[in-house]
Amino acid sequence: MTRLDNFLWWCDFYCNGITVYYSQENRQDGFDNPGSPTYMDCSSMTIIAARQAGYPTGGAWYTGDMVPTFISAGWECLDYSWDAMQPGDVVIRPANAWRGGHVVVIGYQGTCYEAYTDEIAPEDQVRQTSIYEFGADYILRPPADDYTAPAPEPEPEPEPTITPNEGLLMFVRVNFGDSYGYALIPFGLGASGISQEQADRYYRAGLRPVEVSGEDFTALVNESWAHYGACFGTLASKSDVQAQTDAVINAVKAAATKTD
Repeated sequence: MTRLDNFLWWCDFYCNGITVYYSQENRQDGFDNPGSPTYMDCSSMTIIAARQAGYPTGGAWYTGDMVPTFISAGWECLDYSWDAMQPGDVVIRPANAWRGGHVVVIGYQGTCYEAYTDEIAPEDQVRQTSIYEFGADYILRPPADDYTAPAPEPEPEPEPTITPNEGLLMFVRVNFGDSYGYALIPFGLGASGISQEQADRYYRAGLRPVEVSGEDFTALVNESWAHYGACFGTLASKSDVQAQTDAVINAVKAAATKTD
């Protein structure tokens, strides 16, 4: 069996062989249990199936970093064209600040494999369906079976402004419903929003954020700034604390990525 056959076998297994549910919040389950996952989203299903087939994926994590990471790992990148698609192609619309991402894997006989959404019947959330238009930008074509991947360059050490030590600092992923952002909350020392690029560094370093709702995030930030003001006396009133809280929340929302 070639890697291409194996890739499509794993996609078919996730979509038709076992029951897998769509979830962004629980997508880590797929990486932890690739042989029998319970939860996946569109990018995790594609990345995991490719890995299971033996394709290099270069540490890709979500639709926003799959294109450059897959290219570096030896995949060919083509501009999207309906007529250019062939079985095994990864068709992708990368996530960015103003739209959600999505990715599917092209199968045989005019079908594709995808983890679609949790807003439909559970048995249809991770599925094989007819190929359809969803605003894709690129086609990522897997390396030929005689391809030898280049030796990966060593990753530079991440340089966060604050060292994320467990117990001293919370690395959080804020779920706003239609988008998500990231922030650092050092205990009693206020809070600050971080960009997707900074969050990706923490992911690559093996750290995983705590998932919180927008409402809980507001409370956590407010408490941290209130503690800061009580300790250092630089925030004179509740309105000062609220102003700092609002500034952090607005910054996180401004850098948030729409969900796919």
